[in-house]
Amino acid sequence: MDPVIIYTDYHCPYSLMAKSYLDKKGVDYHEYNLSHHPLIKKNLFSHFGEIGTPLIIVGEEAFIGFDREGLEEALIRSS
Repeated sequence: MDPVIIYTDYHCPYSLMAKSYLDKKGVDYHEYNLSHHPLIKKNLFSHFGEIGTPLIIVGEEAFIGFDREGLEEALIRSS
């Protein structure tokens, strides 16, 4: 499976939903909380333009927000 990276924010309920979903699916992921990493947030903004959380990256695919169906399909493709 491709690596999964999730960029979150403490004040974002969709970040919590996405992490809960990945946990229930048994998906290993690496989390970066943008509240603690302003430099990462700045670099993500430079790369993606306007960003929101969660920002979920599965291999080469990126999802802004919690798109359960799109994320599920990306996880299937990456396995």
